[in-house]
Amino acid sequence: ITPTHRAQCTEASHCPAPAEVGHVHPEEFGAPAKVRDGVPPFTWLVDGAPRVIATRSRETLLEGLGQGFTDLTVIDASGRSSSSRIRLD
Repeated sequence: ITPTHRAQCTEASHCPAPAEVGHVHPEEFGAPAKVRDGVPPFTWLVDGAPRVIATRSRETLLEGLGQGFTDLTVIDASGRSSSSRIRLD
């Protein structure tokens, strides 16, 4: 997964931030994602659709992603969010 570093946060401080990940084949194994900061539980959106809901874990595996650009958003328990656009090879 190659992030394109387009992160956006709805509040200036302490927003959940998706971490960068290495090269994987998401169609075979899923794409690992990790959040730092923020207050659990977290909800992950893929291209605007909920994919993982109310997880307390800071790490998740996003399955069923295809090649190309994907928008990831993570929302924490306080309603703060952060988004990144990634490219899946």
